[in-house]
Amino acid sequence: YFLATEGDLVFGGGEPLLYSAFIKEFIKYVKTGWKFTLETSLSVKKESIENIIHCIDYFIVDTKDMDKQDMNYTLKGVMIYFYLI
Repeated sequence: YFLATEGDLVFGGGEPLLYSAFIKEFIKYVKTGWKFTLETSLSVKKESIENIIHCIDYFIVDTKDMDKQDMNYTLKGVMIYFYLI
């Protein structure tokens, strides 16, 4: 079904990067061809992100109350589209 509809599996709820080791291990056992999305606020240690970044196809990042200057440093070199409200 996922392949036919070009769907993907989304890790979200709470902060999934707190469980990056589990997610990385889970992805090893899933059939190839699936896409993976992770919804996060990036409020975790850098190592949690580095551990999983190569396993995830898409990120949904919720950037609550970030300073614009800090955001520029955080996202330097990353193509991302976001709206400042």
